[in-house]
Amino acid sequence: MPKGKKGFQKGNKLGEKFKKGMVAWSRGLRLSDEIRATMKKNHADFRREKHPNWRGGRTSVYDLIRQLLESKNWKTECLKRDKYTYQECGQHGGALHIHHKITFSKLLSEFLDEYDQFSPIEDKETLVRLAVKWKPFWDVTNGQTLCFDCHEKTDTYLCKKNKRKTL
Repeated sequence: MPKGKKGFQKGNKLGEKFKKGMVAWSRGLRLSDEIRATMKKNHADFRREKHPNWRGGRTSVYDLIRQLLESKNWKTECLKRDKYTYQECGQHGGALHIHHKITFSKLLSEFLDEYDQFSPIEDKETLVRLAVKWKPFWDVTNGQTLCFDCHEKTDTYLCKKNKRKTL
């Protein structure tokens, strides 16, 4: 690194100042109970409109449902059922992808058709609460463990990105 220059430099993956494996100065620092209580009070109601990063509730119903704990549990159950083995090529371990046999976008369309009295824009919270109980979203038989290459070969791969823009 040229003399006089600090931090990240073009061409360097990590600047001299930020080496891999370095520990932050605050790691392991114990805050007093008084400071913790003050922080808790100052950040007590940082939800929704009161959070500084709030941008008007732009997250789509599609994304909200995909971010649910039930979605994570569904993926875990599919992986356990398939014994963490790719179903097409038979390889074990590695980068595991869970493929929906019936696309998530199609399931979402059916869900929105069933609950058409709710608006996906104005009634997102209600739809997400209903989605938690809607069985087809969490049907383990609709999932399949695939490797990236096999997943890419499926006819519905990346279909969700095209559908998400319209919902």
